[in-house]
Amino acid sequence: MTKTKQSIKVKQSLTGALVCICLCGGLPVSAYAATTDTKTTTATTESQSSDQTKPQTITDGRLQLHGIFSNRYDHTQQDGVQEASSVLLINADWKFNDTYTLATTSEIFHCLRDDLPFSNSADGKLHDWNSPFFEAYVKGEFDTTTVKLGQFTYIPAYGITHGLYQEVSGGLVSFGKNVKTTIVAGTTKPYWPGTSANSTLSYANGVMQTSPYEAIDIVIPTSKATNIRALYERGAVATPIESLPYSSPEINFTECGFDTSVAKNLKLEAAAIHSTASSANNGTYASLKYKEFNLQQKKSFDTFVTYHNLESNSIMGNDIPLKADQKGIRYGVHYVPTKNTLATVWFDDVKVISSDKHNNKFRAQFDIFF
Repeated sequence: MTKTKQSIKVKQSLTGALVCICLCGGLPVSAYAATTDTKTTTATTESQSSDQTKPQTITDGRLQLHGIFSNRYDHTQQDGVQEASSVLLINADWKFNDTYTLATTSEIFHCLRDDLPFSNSADGKLHDWNSPFFEAYVKGEFDTTTVKLGQFTYIPAYGITHGLYQEVSGGLVSFGKNVKTTIVAGTTKPYWPGTSANSTLSYANGVMQTSPYEAIDIVIPTSKATNIRALYERGAVATPIESLPYSSPEINFTECGFDTSVAKNLKLEAAAIHSTASSANNGTYASLKYKEFNLQQKKSFDTFVTYHNLESNSIMGNDIPLKADQKGIRYGVHYVPTKNTLATVWFDDVKVISSDKHNNKFRAQFDIFF
């Protein structure tokens, strides 16, 4: 299921959710917000954020509240699957001082329509759910260094190998003034509602096994317009908890790529991916984007074309923003009708790699940021 944490999803608060949005296409809003296929800013690391796409924040002294109300419709060619949902993503942050902040994110998901055949709950349908404080961590900011400790969303490199809904429980440190390095260590325990293979284990529905996770992400600027990025990850493909005692083996993943401005208002990013799985372990990705939407600027927009070819074992079970075992070209646009709102439409001309069958997908989404 395109994770339904639609978080979808950059500040790893609201900005993180926006990137999410801008990257993906999934189900919950961890995954919801993260669903649009474009990055908020080129080569953003944990120690950076972009003011360009930040909505206004409700601030009361040390307390900051912000969020996203997102509505989405998907149609997939295979079996005529349709999905419609609404998600409310709320960030509540408490700023202790200029250095330390307690950050939390909660999600309320409402399923409007779901034909997904893999929603194996007791009645075969996907249901509403709440995910209070699925992110909860302490963040420290020291000059050019950022540290996180707790459970947080992590989107490395170009957001292809590790998804929004795969929160990390552990620690993160990001440092460097010019060359940016981010190191993450901990565990992941994804929650994919509706994906239980055994409806008799009601407590296990959507709960995946905990697995170790480590990552190193390095961004090297070669000019004002160009960055080179290298990522190493070690983890396991998400496996339902009811599959125990079987568990997926740990696999190494590497991703190398670059992003650059090829002309005024025209940005290109591309990456190659490889894993140590025994087969179907390579992937390629490239995206060309014209202009840049700005949530604070009415009628701003961007358009994008994304090529993706991701073999089934090339990524860590992330189907947001792009699915494994699929190759194709996605065409889309983001448009800001009014300040702090975002409309997204895209069409993905896709083939399933293992079967060579078409599985085209269309999405229409409208987000309100507050």
